[in-house]
Amino acid sequence: MIRFFCSSLLLLRASGTSQDSATALLDDSCGDAPVSLVQSRAFDRRAASSQLRSPPWEQGFYFVGAHHKAGSQLLRDVMRHGFDALGAPGSCRWGGSFSDSYITTAPHDDPCQGNPNAPIQWDNNAKIANFLAAKAMAASRGQSIRGAHSVRKPKDMLVSAYCYHHRGKEFGNPIAPWPEIMAMGPEEGMMALWPMMSFTIQDMVNLYTGTTAEEMFHVRFEEIAPSSEGFDRVVQSLFHFLFAPMVSEADLQRSWQAAKVEDLNVDPNFTNAIAEAGHGSDDECLKAGQEAMMRLDPRLVQQLKDWQALLGYSTENWPDPIIG
Repeated sequence: MIRFFCSSLLLLRASGTSQDSATALLDDSCGDAPVSLVQSRAFDRRAASSQLRSPPWEQGFYFVGAHHKAGSQLLRDVMRHGFDALGAPGSCRWGGSFSDSYITTAPHDDPCQGNPNAPIQWDNNAKIANFLAAKAMAASRGQSIRGAHSVRKPKDMLVSAYCYHHRGKEFGNPIAPWPEIMAMGPEEGMMALWPMMSFTIQDMVNLYTGTTAEEMFHVRFEEIAPSSEGFDRVVQSLFHFLFAPMVSEADLQRSWQAAKVEDLNVDPNFTNAIAEAGHGSDDECLKAGQEAMMRLDPRLVQQLKDWQALLGYSTENWPDPIIG
């Protein structure tokens, strides 16, 4: 009888009860009671389990967006590893359907438009209007939103887009004239890409300037791509921003490790999704492209510089070296 009574009081204490009378009664009556350490820990586990929180996507909305040649595939794959490791039940997609464009392995083909039951949302051509729509959906459920999108220096995006499509990658993508882009030199090629790439860059700037630090994490290509140290730092900060404190540190660590496979600096010979898709660019082409970019219409060059400043980058050493 004493054992049962003391066990009950231990559970009372573990569940957070702090009345002095209960504590005194526990100390006076149970000092010599045969309650084992195993029993005490069992009560602690029960109390902790009773306080477990629901998954983060049941507590708020998530919006992940990317912009062409701003590290879009890198962010997409990192987030897919992260969401999968945490057991995400599925996601939706804004815009058209892209067979290889999704951030959860679980069902991901439903449209996001007007879908308040899809709290994990992916936008491959991210626009501020789509983020605001997702934010409104979250608000309709009394919830907040956390997001992430890829960011890169605009001049580097334009040059990288030329080198990428000049090699014939994503043949048929309407962002470039096909097959002409494959025969164009850098100046002609970048001018041919400018009409569509300027819209892409403006969308990125709008999402950067139109969101708050509490609701959007900016994944800068220049910080995540060049080194393993940078990759680890950015991904850990990203996942902490998105999922803490709803997710335990142990689960955050597990998700970081799952995403590590996308770090090209770990093993250059390992064919991950980024390398397999050919998203890297030839250094010689990037260098020639930047030199050619400076010979373009001065108004266009100034626009690229202005965008770079709006995105929080320094323009003191313009044009700073391109990071491929």
